[in-house]
Amino acid sequence: MTHPFSFNTEQLNRLFPFYILINRDLKVIALGKSLSKICDLKNVQQFNHYFNIPKPLTPINSIDDLIKLNNQLVVLEPTTYANYKLRGQFEYLKDTNQVLFAGSPWFSSMEQVKENNLVIDDFAKHDPLIDLLHVMKSQETTNHDLKQLISTINKQKKDLKNVSKKVRDIALFPQQNPDPLFRINYQGDIIQNNPVAEKLNFIEYEGKTYRNDVFFKLILSLNFKNATRWTIEADSNNINYSFAFIAMPHEGYINIYGRDITQRKKYSQELEKLSLIVQQTINAVVITDPTGKVEWVNKAFEKVTGYTLSEAKGQTPGSFLQGEETKQETKAYMKQQILKSEPFSCEVFNYKKSGEGYWIRINGQPIFDKQGKVINFFAIEEDITFEKQAQQKLKDHGIFYEQILDNIPAEIVVFNKKHEFLYLNPQAIIDSTLRKWLIGKKDEDYMRKQNKPLALLESRRKLFNTILESKKLKSWEEELKQPDGTIKYILRYFYPVLNSINEVALVIGYGVDITQSRKIQQQIIQSEKRYRDVIDNCMALVTTHDLGGRLLTANPMITKLYGYKEDEVIGRSLKDFTLSEDKIKFNENYLNKIKQKKEASGIFRVVHKNGNITYCLYNNYLKEEKGEEPYVIGFAVDITGRILAEKELKIAKKITEELAQTKQTFLTNMSHEIRTPMNAIIGMSRQLHKTDLNKEQHIYLDTISNASESLLVIINDILDLSKLESGKLLFEKIGFEPKSVVERVIQVMSHKAKKKGLKLTNSLCDRRLFSILIGDPFRINQILLNLVSNAIKFTAIGSVDIRCKVLEENDAMQQIEFAVTDTGIGMEPIFLKNLFKKFIQEDASVARRFGGTGLGMSITKFLVDGMDGDILVESQKNKGTTIKIIFNFEKGTEFDLIEKSITSVNTKILKGKKILVVDDNEMNRMVVDLILDEYEVEVTEVENGSYALEQIKNNTFDLVLMDLQMPILNGYEATKIIREELKMNIPVIALTANAIKGEQEKCINLGMNDYLSKPFEEEEFLKAICNSLERPQKLILENFKNEKQLSLYNLSKLKKIARGNKEFIHKMILIFINHTPKSLNELKAAYDIGDYDKVKAIAHRIKPSINTMGIDVLRDEIKALEKNAEKHQSSGDLNKLISKISYVIEKVVDELRKQYL
Repeated sequence: MTHPFSFNTEQLNRLFPFYILINRDLKVIALGKSLSKICDLKNVQQFNHYFNIPKPLTPINSIDDLIKLNNQLVVLEPTTYANYKLRGQFEYLKDTNQVLFAGSPWFSSMEQVKENNLVIDDFAKHDPLIDLLHVMKSQETTNHDLKQLISTINKQKKDLKNVSKKVRDIALFPQQNPDPLFRINYQGDIIQNNPVAEKLNFIEYEGKTYRNDVFFKLILSLNFKNATRWTIEADSNNINYSFAFIAMPHEGYINIYGRDITQRKKYSQELEKLSLIVQQTINAVVITDPTGKVEWVNKAFEKVTGYTLSEAKGQTPGSFLQGEETKQETKAYMKQQILKSEPFSCEVFNYKKSGEGYWIRINGQPIFDKQGKVINFFAIEEDITFEKQAQQKLKDHGIFYEQILDNIPAEIVVFNKKHEFLYLNPQAIIDSTLRKWLIGKKDEDYMRKQNKPLALLESRRKLFNTILESKKLKSWEEELKQPDGTIKYILRYFYPVLNSINEVALVIGYGVDITQSRKIQQQIIQSEKRYRDVIDNCMALVTTHDLGGRLLTANPMITKLYGYKEDEVIGRSLKDFTLSEDKIKFNENYLNKIKQKKEASGIFRVVHKNGNITYCLYNNYLKEEKGEEPYVIGFAVDITGRILAEKELKIAKKITEELAQTKQTFLTNMSHEIRTPMNAIIGMSRQLHKTDLNKEQHIYLDTISNASESLLVIINDILDLSKLESGKLLFEKIGFEPKSVVERVIQVMSHKAKKKGLKLTNSLCDRRLFSILIGDPFRINQILLNLVSNAIKFTAIGSVDIRCKVLEENDAMQQIEFAVTDTGIGMEPIFLKNLFKKFIQEDASVARRFGGTGLGMSITKFLVDGMDGDILVESQKNKGTTIKIIFNFEKGTEFDLIEKSITSVNTKILKGKKILVVDDNEMNRMVVDLILDEYEVEVTEVENGSYALEQIKNNTFDLVLMDLQMPILNGYEATKIIREELKMNIPVIALTANAIKGEQEKCINLGMNDYLSKPFEEEEFLKAICNSLERPQKLILENFKNEKQLSLYNLSKLKKIARGNKEFIHKMILIFINHTPKSLNELKAAYDIGDYDKVKAIAHRIKPSINTMGIDVLRDEIKALEKNAEKHQSSGDLNKLISKISYVIEKVVDELRKQYL
């Protein structure tokens, strides 16, 4: 349970008088009252200009650096000279996006407190530092008292030597002493006492109270008679005393000196409390005397070192902790600081009692008394062994990579942008002395030192400057004359390394000796004949032809594949061997393309010598050799068998698709025919509910409502199943809040559960559940509603519970289990095997008793599988059922959440509005009329789209409610005429009984403003009308603008998606430039061979890219291409569409290249 708290400034100053409040820009917006006394930091001053964070060492560049330290102990140190530090913690205030520092100063003596003008009241009452300050003050007082006491005793000893026994007796028993004094004999009887001692009639010792004479007899009976001096503590009159017993055997009595130690005991208790605090810290704490010898250590020290306090006490830490690997300079530094009574901070390598070495970071400081004299040293030791090991590993990695570079068989150098050497490997410079000398020198220094040619120096300098400007890889070859006269060829590269602001930070030089490869080239030429033999015996057809298509060479496969001998084809055009219809555009589709693109691939239809049509798949490349005529080398394989097999598959696919379409059409028609009267039944029932009815009429009406709603559930189940089976049901991948999904299910189903007297609960919602996940919240909601609805349906007594648990998790995803448990009728094990089959229930009695189609669990299984989930069922007959669904979800952020439209229905605007209702069903028109009549709307009714157009032409309406399926003129056609011919912007809302997916998009694309599926909820119906009436109308004529007035592309949609991410925009443009032209080439090749299914698939694939890049001039063409290809229209229109799309895409790609590459 959480409670809201709020503090005013005065309260905050009492609780945290040294607080600092920092805003998002690192500006201080508030400062604690006590902190302002020692700190000249003003409001709105930059926090990181005034403070550093030495522990843990943290650079302060933004507020995120402070948020990362949330709930950690930190030390703040002023950047200006100041003799204080602050210790505390940062707390991130999410609601205000601010960071609060709460802490207190760190002092070692009361003098430091006074120097900073602070008093005890400046500290919070709960601050442990107050106890330390009291102890410091008490310690100073006690030291002073002890000095005075020693001085008094010394003086008394001196006097006792110079006076007589009588004077000595009087001196030993001064009557004016403020402390109690007794003199007793060896039997315990009181001989003398001073006035203060006379008041101590009763003394409390070890929990019991005695008269003073009895008390002294008791003490002597405790075997103290043979001792000459001892001390005990006892209480009297609520005062703590220390009684010192001094035996005077020659005089025959014992003197007892009492001293009030009440205040000292109090200070001792406070010191014990402070010690307990120090004992609990995770760091080792050591307190030494001024010479550095241990007086006290905490338990963390004992745990880290293995040495107990008794073992360490009286020794200097270095004498038993330091060893061979402890640096001498560190020892000397610590010793010097202790001798100078100054603080010290350093890192030391120590040894545990076990002999194991470890590293510590030690911070020590002297503790001074009131007179400024060092009385102790206080040190805190932090174990940094892991940190040191990590540093060593990093160093080892550096050595490891340097060794790799040193042994790579190539010259590698690294320059900064001033062309100065940062690194050279032995292959670049063999002489190690020269290599070291070159670090920090420029390349020209090396060239001059080695007497290299100036032309080579100038060439390298120009190349280096080019790299700085272009920021791209550069390669070149150098010819270096060797002392023996031979030529050495080096292939060199300059590779720029860019920093975070896209500037060249380093340049890596890489050189490879390619002298040997030049020799290999000669060997390649000599082996050309062997490769010719390989080509001649290759199983693929290998040809060459000139740029006119005239065959130059062909390997023997020409005869095997197409029946022609080599001499029958050499010198003839490729076109001679193609179909007559392919010859018309042979130059355009092939020769021109390979001249421009330097390569071409696709399928040729080749006429065999025997007259048969064959298909070959080719990959041809243009070759341009210097000083020779360019030519094309082609590689082809015969795919006639595969083409014929694919055609048979397409025929089979077409038959299957036609059968599926027939089924879908039937379901669509059935949906429309049932939903139309259902809309009237449900609508009229709801209107009837608003009238005065007697109890019996209410029963009849509830029966009608329940029956109609049950029928609607069955229809929806059948439609969902049809969409699932046909693969048309798509799943979203959007951000959602899993807790909200469960809460909505509880909210929706609570009424149904309450009606049956059941308890609907959410007993577990895992705290580890990530706030935002990526998935389909609507389908998850549908699944949970199905499961909870079934659980309620099959449970008569008891409860239904939803649990949500995290099963597995990593940085990117969570595996979530939703479980629905009921106490219902349960299932037999044998039925569980058939649970997910369609139209299956456990037995006929279940269907009669509980209703339903037996589709719910089948649909649920489809949905779970569609989202790559698992579903598990545990059930016992008459005990209940638990159904678990398990999904893997990616973790999301707030940016992944879809925007929620928050709208309210303003029904006041309906009064006096004129609305045209277009529907061929009189009952539906009556339902609409009854709903709108309540809001004083003037309704005009017509039966079809033709009458609607007449009304719209002759009258003024505020809105049209348009049914879609009507005789004479349907709603689609009527709306198209309103938008295109009448050019009217009157709001049109579609009313349809067709609930098939895609219907809404079709209506919106036609220019309708909204879409409602029958039967509709009254609230949903009114909301759609009111929103359309309030929304500013724009003429929906964008699809009919002249293409010439539109620019070829518009990146505004892409920029909106990118949300300012320029790298994302550039990447998307590159993808479009690299992939869309290739897709168009595939599309043309598919069209050439009549593969219209592939044409449709490619058109569908590139349509989102065209939309994203804002190529609006092709919006209609790409849709038409997809539609026409689907109908297998190999007409001239289809060819024109492909030509236009190709032309525009080429222009867009060219423009994008110029602007972005």
